[in-house]
Amino acid sequence: MNLLAKLLRPAVTVVVVLAAVSVLTRYSTYSAMLKSTAPVRGFYLSKNMVDGAGATTACASGYHMASIWEIHEPSNLRYDTTLGQKSDDSGSGAPFGSGWVRTGYVSVGGSAQPAGFVNCNAWTSNASTDNGSQIGLYVNWDLLTTMVAIAPWVGSAQSCSQTAPVWCVQD
Repeated sequence: MNLLAKLLRPAVTVVVVLAAVSVLTRYSTYSAMLKSTAPVRGFYLSKNMVDGAGATTACASGYHMASIWEIHEPSNLRYDTTLGQKSDDSGSGAPFGSGWVRTGYVSVGGSAQPAGFVNCNAWTSNASTDNGSQIGLYVNWDLLTTMVAIAPWVGSAQSCSQTAPVWCVQD
């Protein structure tokens, strides 16, 4: 009986250790399954400056001119520091600066409409009498809470004859 007790204690210990290892392995496998392996979409502010009519052709291959709604949440994207502009303190994120952006609105030119409506006649005009929409990440954080619903972006309407960079997003 003494021999049986001596063998039973190590056997129970082995079973408990194996059960714990099994639970931990299953948990780490489950945790790994919950993590997304989907690639993060890239975006950038072009280095080249174009007028309103050149905005749709300013992005590198594999990228296109972004709609504000494609890049509205920059924390869900990866800023492409190879293709895009950088500043002294931008690190791996987007720099301060504004650029042309698609609005998702109908073709509008003229200068009577505000940013968000105007789009250089669907990016076909470079006339000084037409306006297009530009956005940039807002730099004055103290006033951010008073900005319009596109925060952290701030928008402006600019003449289509003006040259500016373009916000590009991965296809």
